[in-house]
Amino acid sequence: MLQYKYLGDPEDWKSFTDPETGEKVSFKTANVILKSQGKVLVYAFKRESCRKAKYLLHSAIQKHPPTPRRVYREYRYRWRIEESHRDLKQQFGLGKCQCRDGWVVNGFMGLVYFAYSVWKWCAYQEVVTAGSTLACPSWAQTFHELHIQALAGGPGC
Repeated sequence: MLQYKYLGDPEDWKSFTDPETGEKVSFKTANVILKSQGKVLVYAFKRESCRKAKYLLHSAIQKHPPTPRRVYREYRYRWRIEESHRDLKQQFGLGKCQCRDGWVVNGFMGLVYFAYSVWKWCAYQEVVTAGSTLACPSWAQTFHELHIQALAGGPGC
């Protein structure tokens, strides 16, 4: 197995505790040279609950490369960003906007991002107070039904 040949056994890697899950995360870094990219820094991470390690590449040109903890934390945030993009497209109609004028797109996206931020804040407050799962607040659903869906059928944004 390549992992054991180049990086050694994950049991021998250094480790830290994931602050969100409390899980042990083993890590190892290595410098490699790729034909297409040149010199890169490979970060290998293996969580206790996973069988396979994840490998992330980072430019090795920087004078002070990021620490493994920082790379791991930023990688974990990546999924939250993907979920946010999905929500913006599905719940607020951002994917259906057909405008091409810069000022119209900027204004529309500003309103959508503001509404999304308020929606997520309200959902978070509901979880904190009631201990329930995240759901779309009723006012946001009404906004979606009245305004966004009406615009989706019409011309422009």
